Amino acid sequence: MGIIELSEMQFKNYSNIHSKRNYLQTVNFDKFTSKGKYKGKYLGLLDDDNNVIAAVLIIYENLKNKSKIGYVPGGFLIDLSNYGLLSDFMKYLMIYLKEKNYIYIRVTPVFPYKIYDRDVKLIASNVNLYENLKSVGANFTIFQNLFSKYDSYLEVNSRDPKRVFASFSSSTRRKINRASLMGIKVIEGTKKDFNVFFDLIRDRTDKDIGYYRDLCSSFNNIVNKAEIYFAKIDTKNYLNNYIYLEKREREVNDRLNIMLSNGGSKRVLSKKMKSDQRLARYKNEIVKATDIYKRYPDGLILSTCLIIRNDREVWFLADGFSSELKDIYSLSTLKWEIVKKYLHKGYKKFNFGELHESLNDEKSKYFGLYLHKSGLGNRIYEYTSSYDIIVNKYLYTIYAGVNSLISSLGFNKK
Repeated sequence: MGIIELSEMQFKNYSNIHSKRNYLQTVNFDKFTSKGKYKGKYLGLLDDDNNVIAAVLIIYENLKNKSKIGYVPGGFLIDLSNYGLLSDFMKYLMIYLKEKNYIYIRVTPVFPYKIYDRDVKLIASNVNLYENLKSVGANFTIFQNLFSKYDSYLEVNSRDPKRVFASFSSSTRRKINRASLMGIKVIEGTKKDFNVFFDLIRDRTDKDIGYYRDLCSSFNNIVNKAEIYFAKIDTKNYLNNYIYLEKREREVNDRLNIMLSNGGSKRVLSKKMKSDQRLARYKNEIVKATDIYKRYPDGLILSTCLIIRNDREVWFLADGFSSELKDIYSLSTLKWEIVKKYLHKGYKKFNFGELHESLNDEKSKYFGLYLHKSGLGNRIYEYTSSYDIIVNKYLYTIYAGVNSLISSLGFNKK
Protein backbone atom coordinates (compact mmCIF):
# COMPACT_ATOMS: atom_id res chain seq x y z
CA MET A 1 0.00 0.00 0.00
CA GLY A 2 1.23 3.48 -0.80
CA ILE A 3 0.82 6.73 -2.75
CA ILE A 4 1.88 6.81 -6.40
CA GLU A 5 1.67 9.43 -9.12
CA LEU A 6 -1.13 8.52 -11.53
CA SER A 7 -1.19 9.11 -15.25
CA GLU A 8 -3.81 11.42 -16.68
CA MET A 9 -5.77 8.42 -17.96
CA GLN A 10 -5.59 6.59 -14.63
CA PHE A 11 -6.88 9.61 -12.73
CA LYS A 12 -9.55 10.30 -15.33
CA ASN A 13 -10.87 6.75 -15.13
CA TYR A 14 -11.01 6.93 -11.34
CA SER A 15 -12.42 10.44 -10.98
CA ASN A 16 -15.12 9.85 -13.60
CA ILE A 17 -16.81 7.12 -11.56
CA HIS A 18 -16.08 8.00 -7.93
CA SER A 19 -19.13 8.66 -5.77
CA LYS A 20 -17.62 11.98 -4.59
CA ARG A 21 -16.71 13.15 -8.12
CA ASN A 22 -17.03 16.84 -8.83
CA TYR A 23 -15.87 19.15 -11.60
CA LEU A 24 -12.97 20.49 -9.49
CA GLN A 25 -11.32 17.08 -9.09
CA THR A 26 -10.96 16.40 -12.80
CA VAL A 27 -8.34 16.41 -15.53
CA ASN A 28 -10.39 19.24 -17.05
CA PHE A 29 -9.86 21.46 -14.03
CA ASP A 30 -6.16 20.64 -14.04
CA LYS A 31 -5.89 21.79 -17.66
CA PHE A 32 -7.84 24.93 -16.81
CA THR A 33 -5.61 25.97 -13.89
CA SER A 34 -2.22 24.49 -14.77
CA LYS A 35 -0.71 27.33 -16.75
CA GLY A 36 2.54 29.15 -16.24
CA LYS A 37 3.81 28.62 -12.71
CA TYR A 38 0.90 26.39 -11.66
CA LYS A 39 1.07 22.64 -12.22
CA GLY A 40 -1.17 19.70 -11.50
CA LYS A 41 -0.29 16.33 -10.01
CA TYR A 42 -2.51 13.24 -9.84
CA LEU A 43 -1.99 10.99 -6.85
CA GLY A 44 -3.56 7.66 -5.97
CA LEU A 45 -3.51 5.34 -2.98
CA LEU A 46 -2.95 1.72 -4.01
CA ASP A 47 -4.08 -1.27 -1.99
CA ASP A 48 -2.04 -4.47 -1.74
CA ASP A 49 -3.47 -5.66 -5.07
CA ASN A 50 -2.41 -2.41 -6.80
CA ASN A 51 -5.97 -1.11 -7.11
CA VAL A 52 -6.57 2.62 -6.74
CA ILE A 53 -8.74 3.09 -3.64
CA ALA A 54 -8.41 6.88 -3.20
CA ALA A 55 -7.12 9.72 -5.35
CA VAL A 56 -6.55 13.44 -5.47
CA LEU A 57 -5.60 16.23 -7.87
CA ILE A 58 -3.18 18.71 -6.31
CA ILE A 59 -2.59 22.05 -8.02
CA TYR A 60 0.81 23.25 -6.84
CA GLU A 61 3.22 26.15 -7.12
CA ASN A 62 7.03 25.88 -7.01
CA LEU A 63 8.58 28.49 -4.73
CA LYS A 64 12.01 30.10 -5.04
CA ASN A 65 13.41 28.02 -2.19
CA LYS A 66 12.49 24.81 -4.09
CA SER A 67 9.58 24.18 -1.76
CA LYS A 68 5.98 23.77 -2.92
CA ILE A 69 2.57 24.83 -1.75
CA GLY A 70 -0.50 23.02 -2.99
CA TYR A 71 -4.21 23.37 -3.36
CA VAL A 72 -6.81 20.59 -3.44
CA PRO A 73 -10.01 21.95 -5.02
CA GLY A 74 -13.09 19.88 -4.28
CA GLY A 75 -11.47 17.69 -1.61
CA PHE A 76 -10.16 14.14 -1.77
CA LEU A 77 -11.83 11.43 -3.81
CA ILE A 78 -12.19 9.14 -0.83
CA ASP A 79 -14.86 7.76 1.48
CA LEU A 80 -14.43 10.06 4.47
CA SER A 81 -16.59 7.82 6.64
CA ASN A 82 -14.03 5.01 6.27
CA TYR A 83 -11.67 6.06 9.03
CA GLY A 84 -9.15 3.30 8.38
CA LEU A 85 -8.88 4.20 4.69
CA LEU A 86 -8.65 7.90 5.47
CA SER A 87 -5.95 7.31 8.06
CA ASP A 88 -3.87 5.23 5.63
CA PHE A 89 -4.34 7.78 2.87
CA MET A 90 -3.19 10.64 5.07
CA LYS A 91 -0.18 8.68 6.36
CA TYR A 92 1.13 7.87 2.89
CA LEU A 93 0.20 11.29 1.54
CA MET A 94 2.34 12.94 4.21
CA ILE A 95 5.28 10.74 3.23
CA TYR A 96 4.89 11.80 -0.39
CA LEU A 97 4.50 15.51 0.47
CA LYS A 98 7.63 15.50 2.60
CA GLU A 99 9.65 13.82 -0.13
CA LYS A 100 8.48 16.45 -2.65
CA ASN A 101 9.23 19.42 -0.34
CA TYR A 102 5.68 20.62 0.18
CA ILE A 103 5.16 23.16 2.94
CA TYR A 104 1.45 22.46 3.10
CA ILE A 105 -1.60 21.81 0.98
CA ARG A 106 -4.89 23.61 1.42
CA VAL A 107 -8.03 21.58 0.87
CA THR A 108 -11.38 23.10 -0.12
CA PRO A 109 -14.02 20.38 0.32
CA VAL A 110 -17.35 20.31 -1.49
CA PHE A 111 -19.11 17.78 0.72
CA PRO A 112 -21.61 19.47 3.03
CA TYR A 113 -20.83 20.10 6.67
CA LYS A 114 -24.56 20.57 7.34
CA ILE A 115 -27.69 20.46 5.19
CA TYR A 116 -30.74 22.69 5.66
CA ASP A 117 -34.09 22.99 3.98
CA ARG A 118 -35.15 26.11 2.09
CA ASP A 119 -36.19 27.80 5.35
CA VAL A 120 -32.75 27.13 6.87
CA LYS A 121 -33.94 24.37 9.19
CA LEU A 122 -31.28 21.75 9.85
CA ILE A 123 -32.11 18.37 8.30
CA ALA A 124 -28.73 16.56 8.22
CA SER A 125 -25.19 16.87 9.56
CA ASN A 126 -21.79 15.51 8.53
CA VAL A 127 -19.88 16.89 11.49
CA ASN A 128 -18.47 13.42 12.15
CA LEU A 129 -16.69 13.42 8.77
CA TYR A 130 -14.88 16.63 9.65
CA GLU A 131 -13.94 15.13 12.99
CA ASN A 132 -12.37 12.25 11.07
CA LEU A 133 -10.30 14.74 9.09
CA LYS A 134 -9.15 16.52 12.21
CA SER A 135 -8.11 13.29 13.87
CA VAL A 136 -5.89 12.28 10.95
CA GLY A 137 -4.03 15.55 10.71
CA ALA A 138 -6.10 18.20 8.95
CA ASN A 139 -5.43 21.55 10.61
CA PHE A 140 -8.52 23.68 11.21
CA THR A 141 -6.98 26.04 13.75
CA ILE A 142 -6.46 29.04 11.46
CA PHE A 143 -9.46 28.85 9.19
CA GLN A 144 -12.23 27.22 11.19
CA ASN A 145 -13.78 30.52 12.35
CA LEU A 146 -13.39 32.59 9.18
CA PHE A 147 -16.60 31.69 7.44
CA SER A 148 -19.01 29.06 6.27
CA LYS A 149 -20.02 28.89 2.63
CA TYR A 150 -23.56 28.11 1.54
CA ASP A 151 -24.87 26.75 -1.76
CA SER A 152 -28.45 26.32 -2.92
CA TYR A 153 -29.14 22.80 -4.19
CA LEU A 154 -32.04 21.11 -5.90
CA GLU A 155 -32.16 17.39 -5.13
CA VAL A 156 -34.83 15.35 -6.91
CA ASN A 157 -36.02 11.76 -6.99
CA SER A 158 -38.24 12.13 -10.04
CA ARG A 159 -37.87 12.90 -13.73
CA ASP A 160 -41.38 14.31 -13.81
CA PRO A 161 -41.08 18.08 -14.49
CA LYS A 162 -44.48 18.74 -12.89
CA ARG A 163 -43.41 17.24 -9.59
CA VAL A 164 -40.09 19.08 -9.63
CA PHE A 165 -41.74 22.38 -10.55
CA ALA A 166 -44.16 21.93 -7.65
CA SER A 167 -41.16 21.79 -5.30
CA PHE A 168 -40.17 25.38 -6.13
CA SER A 169 -41.32 28.21 -3.90
CA SER A 170 -44.71 29.69 -4.78
CA SER A 171 -43.18 33.05 -5.76
CA THR A 172 -40.68 31.33 -8.08
CA ARG A 173 -43.47 29.36 -9.75
CA ARG A 174 -45.45 32.56 -10.31
CA LYS A 175 -42.44 34.29 -11.88
CA ILE A 176 -41.75 31.38 -14.21
CA ASN A 177 -45.40 31.05 -15.22
CA ARG A 178 -45.61 34.77 -15.96
CA ALA A 179 -42.39 34.74 -17.99
CA SER A 180 -43.59 31.77 -20.03
CA LEU A 181 -46.46 33.93 -21.32
CA MET A 182 -44.06 36.57 -22.59
CA GLY A 183 -42.50 34.59 -25.42
CA ILE A 184 -39.30 33.53 -23.61
CA LYS A 185 -37.18 31.08 -25.59
CA VAL A 186 -34.08 29.31 -24.22
CA ILE A 187 -31.17 28.74 -26.58
CA GLU A 188 -27.75 27.15 -26.09
CA GLY A 189 -24.84 29.40 -26.94
CA THR A 190 -21.67 28.71 -28.90
CA LYS A 191 -18.14 30.12 -28.93
CA LYS A 192 -19.42 32.96 -31.10
CA ASP A 193 -21.68 34.15 -28.28
CA PHE A 194 -19.02 34.80 -25.62
CA ASN A 195 -19.12 38.57 -25.98
CA VAL A 196 -22.90 38.58 -25.45
CA PHE A 197 -22.52 36.24 -22.48
CA PHE A 198 -19.80 38.32 -20.86
CA ASP A 199 -21.62 41.61 -21.38
CA LEU A 200 -24.49 40.21 -19.30
CA ILE A 201 -22.31 38.96 -16.42
CA ARG A 202 -19.64 41.68 -16.50
CA ASP A 203 -20.95 43.50 -13.41
CA ARG A 204 -21.30 40.25 -11.44
CA THR A 205 -17.75 38.89 -11.73
CA ASP A 206 -14.15 39.89 -11.08
CA LYS A 207 -12.92 37.62 -13.91
CA ASP A 208 -12.22 38.68 -17.49
CA ILE A 209 -13.70 37.14 -20.61
CA GLY A 210 -10.57 35.05 -21.16
CA TYR A 211 -11.22 33.22 -17.90
CA TYR A 212 -14.58 31.98 -19.15
CA ARG A 213 -13.25 31.16 -22.60
CA ASP A 214 -10.56 29.00 -20.99
CA LEU A 215 -13.10 27.39 -18.69
CA CYS A 216 -15.34 26.34 -21.57
CA SER A 217 -12.36 25.23 -23.63
CA SER A 218 -11.05 23.05 -20.78
CA PHE A 219 -14.44 21.52 -19.94
CA ASN A 220 -15.38 20.37 -23.39
CA ASN A 221 -15.93 16.61 -23.44
CA ILE A 222 -18.82 14.23 -22.90
CA VAL A 223 -18.04 13.53 -19.25
CA ASN A 224 -17.38 17.08 -18.04
CA LYS A 225 -18.83 19.85 -20.18
CA ALA A 226 -19.28 23.60 -19.81
CA GLU A 227 -22.27 25.15 -21.58
CA ILE A 228 -23.72 28.64 -21.87
CA TYR A 229 -27.42 29.37 -22.29
CA PHE A 230 -29.50 32.43 -23.05
CA ALA A 231 -33.09 33.46 -22.45
CA LYS A 232 -34.36 35.39 -25.46
CA ILE A 233 -37.68 37.16 -25.72
CA ASP A 234 -39.73 37.41 -28.90
CA THR A 235 -40.40 41.15 -28.70
CA LYS A 236 -43.33 41.01 -31.13
CA ASN A 237 -44.98 38.31 -29.06
CA TYR A 238 -44.23 40.35 -25.95
CA LEU A 239 -46.06 43.35 -27.43
CA ASN A 240 -48.97 41.28 -28.70
CA ASN A 241 -49.34 39.67 -25.29
CA TYR A 242 -50.04 43.04 -23.65
CA ILE A 243 -52.29 44.13 -26.49
CA TYR A 244 -54.34 40.99 -25.88
CA LEU A 245 -54.40 41.51 -22.11
CA GLU A 246 -55.45 45.14 -22.51
CA LYS A 247 -58.26 44.17 -24.90
CA ARG A 248 -59.53 41.42 -22.60
CA GLU A 249 -59.39 43.70 -19.55
CA ARG A 250 -61.24 46.46 -21.42
CA GLU A 251 -64.09 44.04 -22.10
CA VAL A 252 -64.22 43.21 -18.41
CA ASN A 253 -64.09 46.88 -17.51
CA ASP A 254 -66.97 47.70 -19.88
CA ARG A 255 -69.16 45.03 -18.30
CA LEU A 256 -68.39 46.37 -14.84
CA ASN A 257 -69.32 49.89 -16.02
CA ILE A 258 -72.69 48.61 -17.14
CA MET A 259 -73.24 46.87 -13.82
CA LEU A 260 -72.37 50.05 -11.92
CA SER A 261 -74.75 52.12 -14.05
CA ASN A 262 -77.51 49.69 -13.07
CA GLY A 263 -76.84 50.17 -9.35
CA GLY A 264 -73.97 47.78 -8.77
CA SER A 265 -72.82 46.83 -5.27
CA LYS A 266 -69.68 47.87 -3.40
CA ARG A 267 -68.16 44.60 -4.51
CA VAL A 268 -68.68 45.54 -8.15
CA LEU A 269 -67.16 48.96 -7.46
CA SER A 270 -64.11 47.30 -5.92
CA LYS A 271 -63.70 45.08 -8.97
CA LYS A 272 -64.05 48.09 -11.24
CA MET A 273 -61.30 49.97 -9.40
CA LYS A 274 -58.95 46.98 -9.66
CA SER A 275 -59.79 46.63 -13.33
CA ASP A 276 -58.97 50.31 -13.86
CA GLN A 277 -55.57 49.73 -12.27
CA ARG A 278 -54.86 46.74 -14.52
CA LEU A 279 -55.92 48.71 -17.59
CA ALA A 280 -53.56 51.53 -16.70
CA ARG A 281 -50.71 49.07 -16.14
CA TYR A 282 -51.35 47.26 -19.44
CA LYS A 283 -51.39 50.56 -21.32
CA ASN A 284 -48.05 51.49 -19.81
CA GLU A 285 -46.68 48.05 -20.69
CA ILE A 286 -47.87 48.44 -24.28
CA VAL A 287 -45.96 51.71 -24.56
CA LYS A 288 -42.82 50.04 -23.17
CA ALA A 289 -43.27 46.91 -25.29
CA THR A 290 -43.76 48.98 -28.43
CA ASP A 291 -40.48 50.78 -27.79
CA ILE A 292 -38.69 47.47 -27.12
CA TYR A 293 -40.08 45.94 -30.31
CA LYS A 294 -38.98 48.92 -32.41
CA ARG A 295 -35.46 48.74 -31.03
CA TYR A 296 -35.16 44.93 -31.07
CA PRO A 297 -37.46 43.60 -33.81
CA ASP A 298 -35.47 40.33 -34.00
CA GLY A 299 -35.77 39.64 -30.31
CA LEU A 300 -33.76 40.52 -27.21
CA ILE A 301 -31.41 38.44 -25.03
CA LEU A 302 -32.54 38.97 -21.44
CA SER A 303 -30.33 36.68 -19.37
CA THR A 304 -27.61 34.08 -19.49
CA CYS A 305 -25.91 31.44 -17.38
CA LEU A 306 -22.92 29.13 -17.57
CA ILE A 307 -23.08 25.58 -16.28
CA ILE A 308 -20.67 22.69 -15.89
CA ARG A 309 -22.18 19.24 -15.80
CA ASN A 310 -20.99 15.68 -15.60
CA ASP A 311 -23.13 12.55 -15.44
CA ARG A 312 -24.03 13.27 -11.82
CA GLU A 313 -24.61 16.96 -11.19
CA VAL A 314 -25.17 20.30 -12.88
CA TRP A 315 -23.35 23.32 -11.40
CA PHE A 316 -24.56 26.83 -12.25
CA LEU A 317 -21.33 28.84 -12.13
CA ALA A 318 -22.17 32.28 -13.53
CA ASP A 319 -25.27 34.19 -14.53
CA GLY A 320 -26.42 37.66 -15.43
CA PHE A 321 -29.30 39.59 -16.93
CA SER A 322 -30.07 42.69 -18.96
CA SER A 323 -31.49 45.83 -17.39
CA GLU A 324 -34.15 45.72 -20.12
CA LEU A 325 -37.32 43.95 -18.92
CA LYS A 326 -35.64 42.71 -15.73
CA ASP A 327 -39.06 42.54 -14.07
CA ILE A 328 -39.89 39.50 -16.22
CA TYR A 329 -37.48 37.37 -14.12
CA SER A 330 -36.17 35.52 -17.16
CA LEU A 331 -33.23 34.11 -15.16
CA SER A 332 -35.49 31.84 -13.11
CA THR A 333 -37.17 30.67 -16.31
CA LEU A 334 -33.80 30.06 -17.96
CA LYS A 335 -32.58 27.91 -15.09
CA TRP A 336 -35.83 25.98 -14.97
CA GLU A 337 -35.55 25.12 -18.67
CA ILE A 338 -32.00 23.83 -18.11
CA VAL A 339 -33.20 21.75 -15.16
CA LYS A 340 -35.95 20.26 -17.33
CA LYS A 341 -33.43 19.39 -20.04
CA TYR A 342 -31.25 17.45 -17.64
CA LEU A 343 -34.09 15.91 -15.68
CA HIS A 344 -34.92 13.98 -18.84
CA LYS A 345 -31.30 12.80 -18.95
CA GLY A 346 -31.52 11.42 -15.41
CA TYR A 347 -29.77 14.17 -13.43
CA LYS A 348 -30.83 14.43 -9.80
CA LYS A 349 -28.64 17.21 -8.36
CA PHE A 350 -28.45 20.84 -9.41
CA ASN A 351 -26.22 23.35 -7.64
CA PHE A 352 -27.54 26.88 -8.16
CA GLY A 353 -24.49 28.45 -6.58
CA GLU A 354 -23.46 30.41 -3.54
CA LEU A 355 -25.71 32.22 -1.10
CA HIS A 356 -24.55 35.04 1.11
CA GLU A 357 -24.01 34.09 4.74
CA SER A 358 -26.96 36.27 5.76
CA LEU A 359 -29.22 33.67 4.09
CA ASN A 360 -32.89 34.48 4.82
CA ASP A 361 -32.30 37.74 6.69
CA GLU A 362 -34.90 40.07 5.17
CA LYS A 363 -32.85 43.12 6.19
CA SER A 364 -29.83 41.98 4.21
CA LYS A 365 -29.15 43.48 0.79
CA TYR A 366 -28.57 39.89 -0.37
CA PHE A 367 -32.07 38.75 0.54
CA GLY A 368 -33.13 38.89 -3.11
CA LEU A 369 -30.29 36.52 -3.99
CA TYR A 370 -31.55 34.11 -1.32
CA LEU A 371 -35.11 34.28 -2.67
CA HIS A 372 -33.96 33.65 -6.23
CA LYS A 373 -31.65 30.70 -5.57
CA SER A 374 -33.51 29.06 -2.69
CA GLY A 375 -36.76 29.44 -4.60
CA LEU A 376 -35.39 26.96 -7.11
CA GLY A 377 -33.44 24.81 -4.67
CA ASN A 378 -34.87 22.64 -1.91
CA ARG A 379 -31.65 22.22 0.05
CA ILE A 380 -28.96 24.54 1.40
CA TYR A 381 -25.50 23.03 1.80
CA GLU A 382 -23.15 24.53 4.35
CA TYR A 383 -19.43 24.03 3.82
CA THR A 384 -16.66 24.85 6.24
CA SER A 385 -13.64 26.95 5.46
CA SER A 386 -10.65 25.39 3.76
CA TYR A 387 -8.39 23.30 5.98
CA ASP A 388 -4.64 22.78 5.79
CA ILE A 389 -2.44 19.72 5.87
CA ILE A 390 0.85 21.01 7.25
CA VAL A 391 4.10 19.37 6.19
CA ASN A 392 6.72 21.92 7.28
CA LYS A 393 5.52 23.76 10.38
CA TYR A 394 8.25 26.40 10.33
CA LEU A 395 7.79 27.46 6.72
CA TYR A 396 4.02 27.17 7.10
CA THR A 397 3.96 30.15 9.46
CA ILE A 398 5.66 32.21 6.74
CA TYR A 399 3.68 31.17 3.69
CA ALA A 400 0.20 30.34 5.00
CA GLY A 401 -0.99 33.92 5.08
CA VAL A 402 0.32 34.86 1.64
CA ASN A 403 -0.71 31.93 -0.51
CA SER A 404 -0.51 33.47 -3.98
CA LEU A 405 -1.62 30.25 -5.64
CA ILE A 406 -4.92 29.98 -3.86
CA SER A 407 -5.78 33.67 -3.93
CA SER A 408 -4.99 33.96 -7.64
CA LEU A 409 -7.17 30.98 -8.50
CA GLY A 410 -9.97 32.64 -6.59
CA PHE A 411 -11.61 29.52 -5.20
CA ASN A 412 -11.22 30.34 -1.52
CA LYS A 413 -13.29 33.52 -1.70
CA LYS A 414 -16.69 33.88 -0.18
